[in-house]
Amino acid sequence: MAIELIGVIRVARRNPKFQGKQFLGVTLECSDGMTWVIDYREQSRFQDFEGRQVRVAGEPYEPDGQHLIDSNTLGHLRVSTIELCG
Repeated sequence: MAIELIGVIRVARRNPKFQGKQFLGVTLECSDGMTWVIDYREQSRFQDFEGRQVRVAGEPYEPDGQHLIDSNTLGHLRVSTIELCG
């Protein structure tokens, strides 16, 4: 089931001072408090949208293997389209 969301793109980058496992990827933060992981790669095609409000369409999914988990405020989305708002 495809959905459309509006939110701000956030990019997590490697912190050399942090000891332990880090999330390196891209999320979409929506005004309803929901955050969507849209890419787990450190070098993502979505990085150019960092800090910008965008409209995203895609399919929610449950990832296999290791991933971020927070059932109330975190989802995973396969992006089919992304565009700047305004």
